[in-house]
Amino acid sequence: MRKLSALAIVAALAGCSPARMAGFDALVARPDLDVVTISGIPAWYKGSFRVGNATGQVRRVARTDAIGWGSDGSGSAFQNVELGEAARFGYFEFALERGDFGGLLEGRCRYLRTEWRGRIGVVDIAETGEPMQMACAYRIDGTPVGRLNLIADPSKSEAIAERRVGRIAFGEARLAIRSTHAIERTPFPTEQPIGYLLESESGRTIAAMELGNGTERRMLIPNAAGDRKAAAAALLTLALFWDPGDVD
Repeated sequence: MRKLSALAIVAALAGCSPARMAGFDALVARPDLDVVTISGIPAWYKGSFRVGNATGQVRRVARTDAIGWGSDGSGSAFQNVELGEAARFGYFEFALERGDFGGLLEGRCRYLRTEWRGRIGVVDIAETGEPMQMACAYRIDGTPVGRLNLIADPSKSEAIAERRVGRIAFGEARLAIRSTHAIERTPFPTEQPIGYLLESESGRTIAAMELGNGTERRMLIPNAAGDRKAAAAALLTLALFWDPGDVD
């Protein structure tokens, strides 16, 4: 069944002020984390963005498809299917030259999720088929340096939120990724991630990013050299990712 977004509930309770990720400001205050701003993230399929004083480029391709029975009206097969399977999938790639990486960082990612659609009487229903999954590869100056995997994990979900979990291996660094859906001053979680946390192998939070601020993101990345590149690459990827959701 289609989920209701908690953001709509929050907006109704608190006016139109943007939702804030719970605990983010406490992480900003940590001396071992540097604040790096990503700005100008394009809302269209391709364009430029900035990370600090460096300019990067991103290109996205998003697709939908479906097989089954439904309306012959206008719109995508995904939107019109009533009985059958629908899919959202795509890829994106980006490039950024910045001193943190010691050269030109390039990333390429693919993602997919499917759902089953049906009808009980006059009620349309949708259930998750293949959970959202994304895989990325990275290189610096043409040399492969790492990979990232992210999935929607219903076993780690609660209420309306289906959490994303994953890992990035970048050089010698190995970091765990998990989405957060907790909003400041409200018990209601967001359906889509409000932010991401990165954790070391010991389980300590070493990086974070809040997603709820239009075309700008603040990354919190470790100032220690060991995990800095991995954290920056992972959070930049998540900032540029058009999350296809879970069910429509």
